[in-house]
Amino acid sequence: MAILEAKDIHKSYGKQTVLNGIDLTIKQGEIFGFLGPNGAGKTTFIKIMLGLAMPQKGELQLMGEDIFVNRKHAIKQVGAVVEAPIFFDYLTAYENLYHIVSLSGPISRQKILDVLELVGLSTAIDKKVGTFSYGMKQRLGIAQALLPDTKFLILDEPTNGLDPHGISGVRSLIRKLRDELGITIFLSSHLLIEVEQVCDRVCIIHHGNKVFEGVVAEVTQSEQTIVEVKASKELDCKSWNLLKSEEHHGLQQLTFELDKQEIPQLVQSLIDQNAEIFQVRSEEPNLEELFINLTKDKHLDVRIDSFGN
Repeated sequence: MAILEAKDIHKSYGKQTVLNGIDLTIKQGEIFGFLGPNGAGKTTFIKIMLGLAMPQKGELQLMGEDIFVNRKHAIKQVGAVVEAPIFFDYLTAYENLYHIVSLSGPISRQKILDVLELVGLSTAIDKKVGTFSYGMKQRLGIAQALLPDTKFLILDEPTNGLDPHGISGVRSLIRKLRDELGITIFLSSHLLIEVEQVCDRVCIIHHGNKVFEGVVAEVTQSEQTIVEVKASKELDCKSWNLLKSEEHHGLQQLTFELDKQEIPQLVQSLIDQNAEIFQVRSEEPNLEELFINLTKDKHLDVRIDSFGN
């Protein structure tokens, strides 16, 4: 069963196009990564998913319901943590969850205790939230999003501002929610290593367009061979699967996708063309490399630590 199906989603603010025909399907039980540089349209798409913004065009089915026609029923089993969660500092973890969730209907004490234990806050049940670290507040936000009976969890930058220990803890929690409870998770994050380690599939958007969607494991399974050479003339590489050619510290860096047994033949071919070979190495492609290649604007100096919503 598809938890979410988005078809041809368009959204503009005035003359600025934010989303341009986004199609997306999220399957039950998967952890789905949603990536894009600053201003790519990620947060806008999340708001549309939750029925908090209306597109100019497109359809979106959430939990089998049209989000724009029957929002109340569609989001009944949907939880979300968008930006930093806000709580009453003078109330305890338990009191915060009880009062917030009770606004939507009755909730049992045991249900709240179970969720607090699940997110690793069982020893902080009666502590005032004002004494919590940022990481504890993030976990409390996830606990709130899991109540009363969430089947689809939307996390927008859940590890933003956390230290390495906090990031590792949230990563483990995400896996636990899917593996033990079967919760489908939509994860928007600028930490590519995080997405690579926990997500089954990933979608990358850029300038409102979907530029990639695929299985994370397939992104990293094909090995690449990089050859650094110096040549006085243009090299003939038509017989090989040349992925790209770049200038790197005064050398020509050629990236090929080929089997290991083909490397000696490639090297000989370059030598026969009077190329000086300085280095030959093999690398496994990663999500970060794919992301940069797909979203780098030629007129911008894109830095990996600048990515956000």
